[in-house]
Amino acid sequence: MGAAVLTAFGLAALGASPAMADHVNPWDRYWQKTGPGPIEVPVIDSTSPKWKPHLQGAVEKWNDNPDIKARIVPGENDLEARQKCERIKGAVHVCDDDLGDDGNRGGAAFEDAPHGTPIESVELKLNNFYLDNEPEEVKQHDVCHEIGHSLGLGHQYAAGTCMNDKAAGSDPVPEEPWQPQPNEHDFEQLKAMYGPGNDEQPPPSDQNANQFERRTA
Repeated sequence: MGAAVLTAFGLAALGASPAMADHVNPWDRYWQKTGPGPIEVPVIDSTSPKWKPHLQGAVEKWNDNPDIKARIVPGENDLEARQKCERIKGAVHVCDDDLGDDGNRGGAAFEDAPHGTPIESVELKLNNFYLDNEPEEVKQHDVCHEIGHSLGLGHQYAAGTCMNDKAAGSDPVPEEPWQPQPNEHDFEQLKAMYGPGNDEQPPPSDQNANQFERRTA
């Protein structure tokens, strides 16, 4: 199976995009619910020590929502394990490495599967080639952003959230400091996807698949 890129946090504009509403979190893939209550998604931590506080902080912020919980599980974090960052079924695998000058500070990718089907695994990679030279607030924003994608959310075009597309430069967002946390709209979207009454799978997104791909590519 190949991998479908959910998001790559680029360094420069990728081209003009249509005007968007201020609050948009389109989704097209989701974690499968097996019954009532919040979903728990294991987050396998294969990061080097410098990233662990950022990952812990991001997971704590996302876990303020009641409908889907991320649980950090220690993983192998030697250089070989971080470079391989092997896909782990039923989990988000987080790794960091020097990925070179590829134009992306990091990204999350899930397995190749049809639109509207459950997520089976996510590879979340942080590119030290760029991020080693970024301030702490950018690092925290980026980890929060990619965890949000790993839970199934797309971008949001609003202030006060790490899910804005600020870093891509392709859509206007309010001028503000880098945000280390999600906002209430992010949590509203997670409730629509995973909250009470959605015991098997979330309702369809209000955005079509092509729009989703454009926003998260």
